[in-house]
Amino acid sequence: MSIEKISRTARFGQFAANFGLVIYALTIVTLIGDFVQGEGALGKTLLEGTPWETIASPMPTGIALACLPLWFFTFALGAVLLWHARALFLGVRRQGVFVDQTAKRLTIIGWIVVALAPADILSTTAISWVVRALNPDKGIQLIFAVDDGDIYAVVVGLVIVVLGRIMTEAIRLYRENGEFV
Repeated sequence: MSIEKISRTARFGQFAANFGLVIYALTIVTLIGDFVQGEGALGKTLLEGTPWETIASPMPTGIALACLPLWFFTFALGAVLLWHARALFLGVRRQGVFVDQTAKRLTIIGWIVVALAPADILSTTAISWVVRALNPDKGIQLIFAVDDGDIYAVVVGLVIVVLGRIMTEAIRLYRENGEFV
């Protein structure tokens, strides 16, 4: 693959990561706006798209604030992933592919992707426990679910980690061979 194609792909990747970070920032602004608005808006936003949306709504703001760190942990991992991906793509465009920084960032990104699966499972389980505990009369079930996306995240994350480690070794061998010439 030519350097030009790699650079174009990295430019698109950088754009996608930047776009993702903007979406994350807008989500934070929305959550702050919901908190300021009061009247259960934060709880409604947090429950949106979950199995408990119709059962546990409205969620009081105090309870929503208690659930926020559980939800935010996965959210924060995603933001860190996007930040490192952005830095990876920028580095590839500026420094090239086979440099130590690229290999390190790949390894970090891989571990973050691996961590997303258990973080998602645990946060969903914890939030379901809180929602269930606060609504004992509504028959809400405790959710502990591992779906195929979680398995894919672990496998893809480990593939990325291995690629990062292979790159580290390739860079070391390249430098070692350069010393002999």
